[in-house]
Amino acid sequence: MTKETQELINLFKQARGKIYYKKNWTQYVFARDKDGNTIDATSPAATCWCALGALQVIADKNRQYSFAELRDTLYDLAHICAVTNVNDANNPNKAHKEVIRIFNQVIKNLTLRLEREEQLFDLAIALAEEQAGEKNV
Repeated sequence: MTKETQELINLFKQARGKIYYKKNWTQYVFARDKDGNTIDATSPAATCWCALGALQVIADKNRQYSFAELRDTLYDLAHICAVTNVNDANNPNKAHKEVIRIFNQVIKNLTLRLEREEQLFDLAIALAEEQAGEKNV
């Protein structure tokens, strides 16, 4: 599980990176080209994405996790029902900041999960060594 959690952290960091700057973020559609036209999120001509569009690009490049898996992980770890309600809010400045905050929250929660997994792994190793030592006595 530790390797998978680290991979999810990396994927969410990549998705956040695609939309970190407001000029690379959009509302109401998954992606836009340099002229502001709606375009497929995975198109090389896309220059800005919504939160879900960024996840779509990362899922398409990664192929280990589907878009649905990444989206559901975002919803579960950010404790939200739909990121589109945040992404497409009326105040674009506030919405962009909130979307980045959501990605940061997901990354933080995954990092905490990774730390717990590593602690459990270390505990399991110590227990196995202890039990092996008892058998040798």
